[in-house]
Amino acid sequence: MSLDNLPPELILLISDHLDSKPLNALIQTASYFARLLDPVLQDRVLAKSEYQQNLLVRAAKLGHEATIRKIHKRAQHRKKEICTPIMIEMLMWATTYQHTQLMEYILRGMNTDVNSMSDVNGERRTPLHEAAQKGYEASTRKLLELGADIDALDEAGRSALHFAVEDPCQERSTAVLELTLEHGANTEVGELYVGNKPLHWAITDKVWDGMEVLLDHGADIEACNGRGETALHVAAAGGTYSSVALLNRRGSDIFALTNAGHTCLDLAGTRFVADYLQELGALTGKELRDLVSVPSLVPRSGPK
Repeated sequence: MSLDNLPPELILLISDHLDSKPLNALIQTASYFARLLDPVLQDRVLAKSEYQQNLLVRAAKLGHEATIRKIHKRAQHRKKEICTPIMIEMLMWATTYQHTQLMEYILRGMNTDVNSMSDVNGERRTPLHEAAQKGYEASTRKLLELGADIDALDEAGRSALHFAVEDPCQERSTAVLELTLEHGANTEVGELYVGNKPLHWAITDKVWDGMEVLLDHGADIEACNGRGETALHVAAAGGTYSSVALLNRRGSDIFALTNAGHTCLDLAGTRFVADYLQELGALTGKELRDLVSVPSLVPRSGPK
């Protein structure tokens, strides 16, 4: 039986019975083999992409920058390439675990594209999207410092702002929203499926602080999605009084019509919201159309 097959406790017991000289010889022998074989092991890692992935991705998750630097240095010495998809995956994991120093090395030291897209739960997105969705302010800040495109879109046309308002933690969501907006994020980007803007998403996810932040930074309160729905239409349809009241307070038009000719009252998802809108003077689409022939009777919108 070799020493490496012995339990650690037994090795320690053996060491207790060794004098200093033989114990030091044992340590030096182990160190010698470690120095001798370490480059061999590194070359084996570089020889196959699956070995690279197993070691480097795990190191990125754990934040073991020294290990990654060692393998990368060996790759440069041997004039071998670390697979680009693996470097992107490493960056994603470093972002997820907020290993910001490691993120900087992967991007600058290994020349990884900060805007590269990777599969996350079956969806392709950039590291900035991932950081924004998780509400990771440190990772978001580091990516922006290192040149991440603030308005980069994922394959569904969503920006970092869309992802930021998905975080159920309002405090984290607001911090990332403010950070991205300070870097000039476009508030009027509509995702591909319905054309919802970040403000629509904030309403859908009930991120009220995020709604206020977006509006304070110039988000168009009357911007429509692909169905012609404003934020108020979406809020009313969701039956969320807090969102409807907030948008009314900020001056949203209660008479705006969707592409199908519906007002927010038509779409009200609860009786409570419908009653509130009627108290504000909201009308149905049919009632508005009936008034078109009598211009003097057409109501004017405004917060109440």
